[in-house]
Amino acid sequence: MGEGAAFSERLEYLFRTMPNAQGVRYTADEIARRANDLGYPISAVYVSQLRSGLKQNPSLKHAAGLAAAFDVDIRFFTDDEAWQRGREEIEYLRLATAPGIEALAFRAMDLSKQSLASLIDYLKFLRVQEGLPADPPDLPEPRQ
Repeated sequence: MGEGAAFSERLEYLFRTMPNAQGVRYTADEIARRANDLGYPISAVYVSQLRSGLKQNPSLKHAAGLAAAFDVDIRFFTDDEAWQRGREEIEYLRLATAPGIEALAFRAMDLSKQSLASLIDYLKFLRVQEGLPADPPDLPEPRQ
């Protein structure tokens, strides 16, 4: 596995950020069932042990099954650059699919740089008014 984040941290990240069809977090049972359905035998107990860090070195087949169950590349678990890139892609996907984001972005199209800066300042103000940090935590860097 990669030298950066532990396997359990990477797996927990997927549980926290990749919702199931109902829009809520997967359970260990659901992920084990998905992996099994895709041809990767694994138990829910073992998934929970990997998630908590109780077990730390899954076989490549188990890691591949978990990756398949979450529909991510196996390198998410094994390569630090893929881990970072995968997190950025997940965050962008979450941002893009959040309710109202598309409507907001559509209305912001073609605004001047000055107007966009004003809009960003106003959004920060609204976040603070709602008790949120001005900027979301771990905001990914914009793509060039």
